[in-house]
Amino acid sequence: MVSTKEYIKHEEGNSEAWVCLCGNTANSDGFYPCDDNGTEMIPAKGWQNLYVCGRCGRIIDQFSLEVLDQNPNFKRLD
Repeated sequence: MVSTKEYIKHEEGNSEAWVCLCGNTANSDGFYPCDDNGTEMIPAKGWQNLYVCGRCGRIIDQFSLEVLDQNPNFKRLD
């Protein structure tokens, strides 16, 4: 668990583009819909609006941009 609240940010001038604390953006390693363990998933009924950073595994709330947890060994759908 993340011990203090962390938040990712938007790219300057673009409220749709995220920048993770690790420096990742949607145009580099990307962000992927995930479950609460950081496992990538296809959004379906019950999805909690979470995304995992494709570089560091931070699990992010889509609406608040709060980092809820981190799983550096997250699994991709590939």
